[in-house]
Amino acid sequence: MLLFLLVLVTGTLRAQGELALLFDDPFDGVQDPWTVRRGVWTEEAGALASSPTFTAELLGGHPAWQDIRLHVELELPQEMGLAGRIVLQFRRQGDWHSYGLIVRAGGLELVRFDGGPRQYQVLAGSGRSLSAGEVHHLRVDVDGRRMTVYVDGDPVMQGMDPVQTYRSGEIALRTEAAAVRLHRVWVEGPETAPKVDGALLAGLTPHERILASFPELVPLGPGYHPPGSDAAGGARNIMLIYTHGKRWNNVDALPYVAYGQLVREAGQLPRLEWHDWFFDTFLFLALLTEDKARAYDSASRAAPARWDDWLAFVHDLFAENGHLAAFDRAIATVKESLDDPGYRARVIVMIPYPDRTQGDFGDPEGSGRSFDFSTRNAAAAEDRWAAVHAYINRVLEAWERSEYDNLELIGFYWLAESVGAGDDGLIRRTADTIRAAGYRFFWIPYFTAAGYDRWESLGFDVAIYQPNYMFDTSLPKRRLYDAADRAYRLGMGIEIEANWTILSTEAGRERFRDYLWAGVKYGFMEHAVRAYYLEQDLLGPAYLSTDPDVRAVYDDIYRFVKGAFGN
Repeated sequence: MLLFLLVLVTGTLRAQGELALLFDDPFDGVQDPWTVRRGVWTEEAGALASSPTFTAELLGGHPAWQDIRLHVELELPQEMGLAGRIVLQFRRQGDWHSYGLIVRAGGLELVRFDGGPRQYQVLAGSGRSLSAGEVHHLRVDVDGRRMTVYVDGDPVMQGMDPVQTYRSGEIALRTEAAAVRLHRVWVEGPETAPKVDGALLAGLTPHERILASFPELVPLGPGYHPPGSDAAGGARNIMLIYTHGKRWNNVDALPYVAYGQLVREAGQLPRLEWHDWFFDTFLFLALLTEDKARAYDSASRAAPARWDDWLAFVHDLFAENGHLAAFDRAIATVKESLDDPGYRARVIVMIPYPDRTQGDFGDPEGSGRSFDFSTRNAAAAEDRWAAVHAYINRVLEAWERSEYDNLELIGFYWLAESVGAGDDGLIRRTADTIRAAGYRFFWIPYFTAAGYDRWESLGFDVAIYQPNYMFDTSLPKRRLYDAADRAYRLGMGIEIEANWTILSTEAGRERFRDYLWAGVKYGFMEHAVRAYYLEQDLLGPAYLSTDPDVRAVYDDIYRFVKGAFGN
């Protein structure tokens, strides 16, 4: 009865008309339609074989594929062990963001992957197993939210994802501790679906094949905010320098201001070599006070900062051995190697957020009255504005006293990443004051933050959009498409983001490189002003690392900054 029902509810793919061949690899050595091959694969006569010891993976297809029929003809040269598994992925939108068929020694599972190899929801299961020494035909019909699995022509299970988490995507095949001989993989679908031709892909480099795995972006809108524009004060690549809990010195700053390497030669002390300038602009900011008791950006992080805390940030920034001095000296050091005496890096300074929960801010005016930003104060709006105005003046006064030879102040940064109630007027007054003084006003809102789509009317000169893809592994690669699309439509820049996993895991490095490949695919590597969030100091350890995979991150960021990543 079960098999009858399965047959009864399948077939809407065929109802669309005769299915077209979208993808085909008979493993005859003539062409390779796969976008990426990873791990250990061995080409045999009419087959592609994986190792029983190592993991191997094939990625391919088209990101726009929706309803498809996936066929795999494979053979198990030996019985799979308990640790072995074969994973077919479809509607794949990034590593472990897909639907999948898991083949184990004990049976089959139809699943939805939610961000990791062991993070999935089982949609259906079957005790049907694959015997060794025979060629088996696996078929998966993917039709709307329903998926049906066949083994050697028999329907064995059907599953459904009620929310249809993944509506389109590529295919992948992965073997883990399982010896497999692939005889053929092919995909059928509607005549209107995109076709992947191995003969056409044969002319592509491995980098071009990766780019083919990203969805196409249809340009709509004014385009990205261009790098080096007058509105951006000439800034192109803006590195965020977080100062809370860290005292930056000139050695820390060196791998940020310039690109180079630590040369280690036998019998000699290691030496630093510098080859080129790196980031052209540095945004100095802090989220917490030195004791971490109060927050500069939001009361959700800690109690809101007071006037004394705002002044402490300015003091630490401009002190004789402060953060700005460290970068000024680092640039002076590199100039000795690069012979570029006129070079100056640009500086942007944060404006802390005058949080509306702060009822005892302190006395910026010396009037004897502590400012009250809370709603109980009828004059809260004026107090908030007066605090911001006093802070801007303190920064400009400190800048005038400082005389840095290698730095140029170009503007201020609004630290709050979204627009709260009562903020519109405050932001506009701040913008007018900053421009009247000859500087620029920057903002970096998070993904879909309140007010992000009206940044220009608020008075910002430059807004740079956060994809926030790095920090939530449940997000598919399409998030980068969505961020690029919104930035392009709204005339914004894009933020490149990383966390500590780029130093410790290959998965973290690959997820970070998704930003870089997206920058190539969607044009923001060359055509948008960019900000870089690399936590507090990830670049330094990458620069010094003796692990070639970690050091490669430093090199890749440099190539991206220079518009050469993927070349």
